[in-house]
Amino acid sequence: MGMVLPLLAGCRLDGLVFVQDDAIVITSPANLATVREPVQLSWTATTSAATFAVFVDTVPMDVGEKIDRNLPQDQALETSTTSVRLSNLRPGQGATDQERNHHEATVVIVDSEGRRQGEQFASVEFTVRP
Repeated sequence: MGMVLPLLAGCRLDGLVFVQDDAIVITSPANLATVREPVQLSWTATTSAATFAVFVDTVPMDVGEKIDRNLPQDQALETSTTSVRLSNLRPGQGATDQERNHHEATVVIVDSEGRRQGEQFASVEFTVRP
């Protein structure tokens, strides 16, 4: 630990503000729940956003970037609703036996062209019972 402290001494941490944002709140499934397929992913939004992007087991794009249309539809999809059904979830590349059925879904706001709008997001982790 003594080696890390001198490195951190040059980093400024003041001025950073971390605020929980409730613009998107996942209502189902509960975080860390064990569920069966198809998984009903539902959320509420306090924004008037018309379109959302849902990412499963993959990292969303940065703010201002467009959704990668080359990602498989079961990993990245757009919707104008606040609920999607997830089925045929596959294990991530290199997943161990313990991780095979563990998944993470992230919801972000996008515009009509699929470009991410703002930093708002919500994520949930869940395990699919085989």
